[in-house]
Amino acid sequence: MHYGVFYNNAPWIHVTMFWNGIVKPFWFIVDTGFTGGLQLPKSIADELGLPVIAVDKVKIANGAIIDTPVSNVVVNLNGKTIVTGVIISENGDPLLGIRFLKDMELVMTINPANNIVIFN
Repeated sequence: MHYGVFYNNAPWIHVTMFWNGIVKPFWFIVDTGFTGGLQLPKSIADELGLPVIAVDKVKIANGAIIDTPVSNVVVNLNGKTIVTGVIISENGDPLLGIRFLKDMELVMTINPANNIVIFN
């Protein structure tokens, strides 16, 4: 079981990422409208030294389709480690999407009474 917080009307989860010997924990907004795995702002991708491995067309929230750099990152949560794809955005908050929840076999429960988010 892993706990997050419910803050500013959004569930947040703390995830540890690894790349090239760099280990960094980050907070992600869980975005159930995001069908991908992870989205990181370029500043965090640069901190981790993530290489751009491709440029994919991505449909964003306003319906526009844009070319977006993508990479891979190693993620650990609840003792499970996976390599997952990451979309690199110019700015914004780190987002965790539905594909990540599915790949990690996580179910999210929000308890708004005490602002706790439970992932199991």
